[in-house]
Amino acid sequence: MLLYFLTTIGFTPMMKLIRHYLSTNSHKNCKLIFFNRTAHDIYYKQQLEELEASYQNFSVLHVLSNGDPCWQGVRGRLNKELLQEHLPKPRAGQQVLMCGHMEFTQALICMLLEMDYADECLHAFT
Repeated sequence: MLLYFLTTIGFTPMMKLIRHYLSTNSHKNCKLIFFNRTAHDIYYKQQLEELEASYQNFSVLHVLSNGDPCWQGVRGRLNKELLQEHLPKPRAGQQVLMCGHMEFTQALICMLLEMDYADECLHAFT
């Protein structure tokens, strides 16, 4: 499984990586966890929905820190409990790519290491 964590910083290059991965690894699971402030801030929402519809092995989890009252999805900020609830257990061969501001990626790396993800499987782009 390949896991992607994104904020709006660096979204476009990571989308290219996701598309490439899906086109060459259609049998392997890929999950994107996309952190935004509001639903209005979600970049390429329609394209992400189309990818989910096209690839059974691709899923997106949107996490909003300031979702409006109509938001039905996950709310909150990056924290270990959210990760434990929505991530698979670490296993050999699993890769984690992340892109966001420095504080986000540093905090995410610390949490993933505490959850027993191997350091060599964590790849941060800031």
